[in-house]
Amino acid sequence: MQSLPREIEAAYEEARSCMTTNSYTAVVLLCRVLLLHVAKDKKIQDPNPSYKACITYLVAEGWIGQKDGEWVDRIRAFGNEANHELKAMGEDEAKRALEFIQHVLVGIYEFRSAVPSTT
Repeated sequence: MQSLPREIEAAYEEARSCMTTNSYTAVVLLCRVLLLHVAKDKKIQDPNPSYKACITYLVAEGWIGQKDGEWVDRIRAFGNEANHELKAMGEDEAKRALEFIQHVLVGIYEFRSAVPSTT
């Protein structure tokens, strides 16, 4: 994706690479972290926001849709298990997390950058 900030692109590419090596827990954790960094890139005011605060911000500001809440909650749940309980993630969870983050990144950075500014 051409319009991604360099750090977000690097983390996304790392998540994709982890998928090819069956490093599913790493994929899920990176996708969760990517959502936090997207919120920071989109100027969330809290310097140390929680995951929930980041998602609330992205929805409130229209960066992700309210209907995406189920997907976001899945990323949160998978990520919490992997992060706090050190539970190994499977291919299905990793695939879903990667597909969702791709949807978010394309929507926020690719599609919106392709629309000519009217201001």
